Amino acid sequence: MLKSKEPGWITELSRITGIKRTTLNDVYDVQEIRRALKQDDVVISEEPSISLILATRGLEKEDRISLLVKAVDMEWSRGAIAKVKIAIKDLADDVKKYLIDDKRTRTPHTVITAISQLPLEQQMETIKIIKEKRLDEGASLKVIERVMKGEQPLELKIEDKYQEVIDSFGRVYSSISKLGYNQYMIMGSRWGECLEILDRIEAKIQEIRQLERKQVVSIQRNSGDN
Repeated sequence: MLKSKEPGWITELSRITGIKRTTLNDVYDVQEIRRALKQDDVVISEEPSISLILATRGLEKEDRISLLVKAVDMEWSRGAIAKVKIAIKDLADDVKKYLIDDKRTRTPHTVITAISQLPLEQQMETIKIIKEKRLDEGASLKVIERVMKGEQPLELKIEDKYQEVIDSFGRVYSSISKLGYNQYMIMGSRWGECLEILDRIEAKIQEIRQLERKQVVSIQRNSGDN
């Protein structure tokens, strides 16, 4: 009998056991990938399922490991992995390293797939825009769509709700400052106005807490779309 990894050993094992060769191939493949995932330099939160492992077939082993680590971390489905697997083949090397290999990035699989459809020379430039503007999934896809159409991706209107609250707070505080020193220290005739202003400040503070620095991003449409 042929030893493991010798040419034809799976075929012979299939003949002896009666188990389909495809099944044995799957078992061996899963075993090899799981062994690789247990290496010291691989950090993964949990062992991926057989289904997820087999979904990465067709990639180089190193890419399979990176994709599985990312997929488990992002909780991607088998379908999402299948799409990203196809996308990886069309990504520039530096882009693949950033989106897939870098464990710190958390790019949605839909964005990765869309990025792969751009010309290689535009991929990293588009990613930088998405990163710098901290765009969410929807806004990122719109930016990529603009690039694909040959439109300027920087024609964005970034509506930063957190900054709006801060600016509003500044305006309210400025209103208090204009009342004068006496109104700060004693209950003058405008004290009711002060209380109203202070209530507005408190409301803005609560709004800041609720927003938790989350940006709301909107894409400025062409003037014809308005």
